[in-house]
Amino acid sequence: MAIVSLPVAALLAWGCAASADHTRTYLLASPAGQMSDTDGPDADAVSVALRLPELPEFLQSRRIALRKGAHEIVYSDLHQWAQPLGTSVNDVLVRALASSPKVSSVHRAPWSDRVRPDCVVRLRLAEFEGALDGSVNVRADWSVYESEKDLLLSEGNHTCRGLKWTPGDFNTLADSLAKGLDEVAEALARSL
Repeated sequence: MAIVSLPVAALLAWGCAASADHTRTYLLASPAGQMSDTDGPDADAVSVALRLPELPEFLQSRRIALRKGAHEIVYSDLHQWAQPLGTSVNDVLVRALASSPKVSSVHRAPWSDRVRPDCVVRLRLAEFEGALDGSVNVRADWSVYESEKDLLLSEGNHTCRGLKWTPGDFNTLADSLAKGLDEVAEALARSL
């Protein structure tokens, strides 16, 4: 039987505890029950191709960005996105747009050469973060182009108001951000 001294045992236990990964990862998902039940697309519904969204540099990180006051962004080291944020944002927007009666089909980038959408959407997220005071900021601008000639058809924007999260509970932040994206998709669909 091997005998280990108390200081050696303490060092071994500390080493095991120090190497434990406490990182939590999150995905965006459309909130349950938020999709509308429609009888199908309207007669004048359009086929939409959605490019990957443009994100400001401060959002191009797996670490979740949090706003502290008006001018400071801090990042959580223990709470991160499970996949690139642009991919998650696109997933939620595709599902939300597909449920709109104004949209006959949605194609995400990159789409195949065989896909001939009526229009291409370029979306820019200007804000997409929780604030330490419990508010959630989602602001998006978009441009809609005719797909064949790349002509600008329309532009729009949407700022979400009243979204909240429970600071420290990153599941509530992911839920609120996804609700914000659903609002953006509804506003975008109305503009098509």
